[in-house]
Amino acid sequence: MNPTRSKICKAALIFLSVLLLSASIELFFFNYHAIRYRDNSKVALESAQLLSGSSGFKLNGTSLISTRENASVLCKLPNSYYSKLVINYESTGDSDSDSTYTINYSSTDSNGQAITTTTKDSYDYRLNKAVTNVGENISGINIVFASNDIKIQSISLTNEIQFNILRYVFMVISGILIAFVFLSKKIMAERIEIAFLITALMLGTIMIFLMPLKNPVTWDDDTHFGRIYEQSYAGEIEWTQGAYDYGHREVPLANTIEDKADVMQLLNKEDSNGDIISKSDKSLYIPYNYLSYLPQSITMFLARSLHMSFTSVLTVSKMGGLLFYSLIVCAAISIAKFGKRIISVVALMPTPLFLASNFSYDPFLIALMFLAFAVFT
Repeated sequence: MNPTRSKICKAALIFLSVLLLSASIELFFFNYHAIRYRDNSKVALESAQLLSGSSGFKLNGTSLISTRENASVLCKLPNSYYSKLVINYESTGDSDSDSTYTINYSSTDSNGQAITTTTKDSYDYRLNKAVTNVGENISGINIVFASNDIKIQSISLTNEIQFNILRYVFMVISGILIAFVFLSKKIMAERIEIAFLITALMLGTIMIFLMPLKNPVTWDDDTHFGRIYEQSYAGEIEWTQGAYDYGHREVPLANTIEDKADVMQLLNKEDSNGDIISKSDKSLYIPYNYLSYLPQSITMFLARSLHMSFTSVLTVSKMGGLLFYSLIVCAAISIAKFGKRIISVVALMPTPLFLASNFSYDPFLIALMFLAFAVFT
């Protein structure tokens, strides 16, 4: 076996090992309680069952409708471990902000004493399901809804095996990066620019995929998104409801993987239903202060031309900015006569890399600044 083939086989074996190890950790470690308590995987409470323990609700057909603020629902449960609380609802409100609810869990401590744990979550009037992570042994819950705008169909507590794809992607990319750092010492020492490029792209990709959809995430990213979105059109700009919501900080809050999937579905539906809420004409001329948005606006244009979903367009646009930042800094490191490690360390610092993985013009300027120093020194 020649050396090249040997290295390819070794890399493939490491990659496969990372995939399998990450899958095993996701299935057996993070789903330990679901496997251990699999006999009690779901408890579903319909509206009629919830009525007896409710305050400030009335039964209307198969739904509970709140009649006042701070209406509450009390649920007695089989004492067991539950991973998630799921509320299926309709919201009668039209507020631009999320409505909140408070959850009080009844459980016992190690000494058998009754304790109450309190947490808060929110629901949005545009969705019909709210999911809260529980992760506790509980015997009952009391849910208090701050606003008088909810119609509850059912409340469920689940403990089902779940494969969290976002966590799996994080573990796979992290595992590959760790293997690269420890097993590619020659590249790390002699080809610093390649080491930087691989590291920056991997870390940036993790940030892009795990970043919350609700903005602002970075400084003024709603403003930067609006400029990038407008620049991605060659002529007439068409603002869809999904783009408008993202650009005006009206994306629902998502703090569980189920919530994030529902929010993504909402934004994609708002963008693809054909409703254009506003149009405006645009010149082909690009102002000087908008040139820094070109990597992201070009990739956004390409992604939209391929009829990708709105959330995929966001991801591709961010990847375009990250790729430009990584390649330009890689070129700067390659041609620099000295200070290669200093450039790579500074460019991999959390803030510049974080900005490069989001909507911003700073990474464009930072990358070209590194390149200018490398060229003229």
